[in-house]
Amino acid sequence: MRCFSSLPAILALLLFAAACSDNGTPRADARPAISPEECKGRGAQIMGDPGDGRIHRSDYRCPSGKRPVASIRYAQGDLIPVEGSVCCPK
Repeated sequence: MRCFSSLPAILALLLFAAACSDNGTPRADARPAISPEECKGRGAQIMGDPGDGRIHRSDYRCPSGKRPVASIRYAQGDLIPVEGSVCCPK
């Protein structure tokens, strides 16, 4: 039964690996997801990805220099940008 003693360590490693991208940096999908209305209600602006996927990187900064507060979650039927969007503080 020795193999079960390492099970918690293996599970922790798998959870860590799932939260990281291929280069070991946290993925942006760890951000909360809010609706476009919630973003605008916070006085923030929606920034779409320019097409290279940079908004999904954990080191992405908004035009204000701050980190996005959330990813934008679109409702079914909404026009959805191909690369997605984030909610940026002004």
